[in-house]
Amino acid sequence: MSFSLRTLAPFVLTACLVGRLLAAPAPAAPRGPRPSLPSSAPGKPADAPTQKLLEQAVGGQLAAFNRNDYKGALRFASSSFRENFSPETFRAMIRAGYPQVAASKGATYGAARRSGDEALLPVEVAGRDGVKIRYIYSLGREGGAWRITGVVNLSPARRRPRPGLREV
Repeated sequence: MSFSLRTLAPFVLTACLVGRLLAAPAPAAPRGPRPSLPSSAPGKPADAPTQKLLEQAVGGQLAAFNRNDYKGALRFASSSFRENFSPETFRAMIRAGYPQVAASKGATYGAARRSGDEALLPVEVAGRDGVKIRYIYSLGREGGAWRITGVVNLSPARRRPRPGLREV
């Protein structure tokens, strides 16, 4: 079984991020329950070594974002993603669409599922702004390393009132 947009469509909307395995440490984990995948997620539970490699890939990317190193963070992306995004475009996309990922203070990892050279990893990212967002990272094996192929936000959208208006 392989992961595809059709396979994941019932519970995810894909928005690409990045992925190359670097040895950067993951940010400290926030407290609370571990994020999890929907029970309908395809694949089998990842073994412990694979789980660790997947966490290192995502954690390395988060560490690069925290250093404001978008060129380094882009190295975590699949080759097809890297071909379509410059570091500047990538920076703008992450800062606008993923503020907690762009500036995180920690991440909690759930149990990954794997099917061949593809994997899903649930992650809860705690932003420096105090907001925690749950994501599903999709990763693929490329060139001997796990690379991030997409990220889906599972948290409900947060409404922000417009200045001068009050919510009723």
